[in-house]
Amino acid sequence: MPPIGRRRLIGALLGAAVVLAGCGTGPAPTAPAAAPAPGFPVTITHAFGTTEITARPTRIVTVGYTDAEYPLAFDVQPVGWTSWFADRPSGVGPWADAKVTGTPPVKLPAAAMDFETIARLDPDLIVGFDNITAEQYSKLTAIAPTVAPKVAGQYGHDWRESVRTMGQILGEPERATSIIEGLDAKYDAVKKAHPEFAGRSAVYTYGGYQGGQAYYVFKPSDPRQQFLTGMGFVQPQRVADIAASGTPSISPENVGLLDADVLLLQTLSQAEHDTVYGQQLFRQLPVVEAKRVVELRAIPNIVDAISLSTPLSQPYVIDNLVTPLAESVAKLPD
Repeated sequence: MPPIGRRRLIGALLGAAVVLAGCGTGPAPTAPAAAPAPGFPVTITHAFGTTEITARPTRIVTVGYTDAEYPLAFDVQPVGWTSWFADRPSGVGPWADAKVTGTPPVKLPAAAMDFETIARLDPDLIVGFDNITAEQYSKLTAIAPTVAPKVAGQYGHDWRESVRTMGQILGEPERATSIIEGLDAKYDAVKKAHPEFAGRSAVYTYGGYQGGQAYYVFKPSDPRQQFLTGMGFVQPQRVADIAASGTPSISPENVGLLDADVLLLQTLSQAEHDTVYGQQLFRQLPVVEAKRVVELRAIPNIVDAISLSTPLSQPYVIDNLVTPLAESVAKLPD
């Protein structure tokens, strides 16, 4: 892989020849090659091979759906990014607004990768922790060295692993460790403050799937479910098995499979919400009748924050979701 940056001589030739008294003409000395920057080079291994980085990048473009906030967590602002928030001036969620200074990065469309605009941004590194195909990777590497996902074409990635990788990219592995430990400490604080969460079952479902005709459930490795696990909740095995299958959804007639101590319901519109609650079998679920459903639509920006699950969005989720969860658990019988 071509390294980031171009190796340059730190001085020009001192002359074509130097005439020394009593000696013949000899070749001019050349300046030594520049020493590698501290902490570099580093090699990042990913789904399509390896990328060598010889110096800290200064013009990063992020192209994955969830990637923009990883350099921001290190106080590094990319020159361009694929934005989850095309309607927000900053291009990121409200939890990360303060990290965007000066002119915001160029927002790249999420629907299709805009190679022409990426090339115009003249990046010295392209980062795509998720959702990059082999064909896209080939085109991106023709523009600049590219760090690709660990798994080809995957959406979503382990946030801890991505923080560590960003720490390598920026030559700040110690800071990466500090970011991870700081966020882990927040989860530990929640578990200490709410021991009643431990071992309680919790299911996160999207009720508007297939026009409200199915409930989408998420794998244990998905960031939505990982958030719950991080606070001590467990996902029922029957739901985990369905989520891991080729059809990770539950039909309305089988909605009883969603019953749990706590149900987190995602709907994206009032119409989706009304469709879900218009189903008698859903309304008859014990978790629904006992009012232990956390309605995510009622909490501003929470669906985006938990879906991204970046090191910047997760504190927002903790701050806004722990109380509704505690209120739901409090309704369980002793």
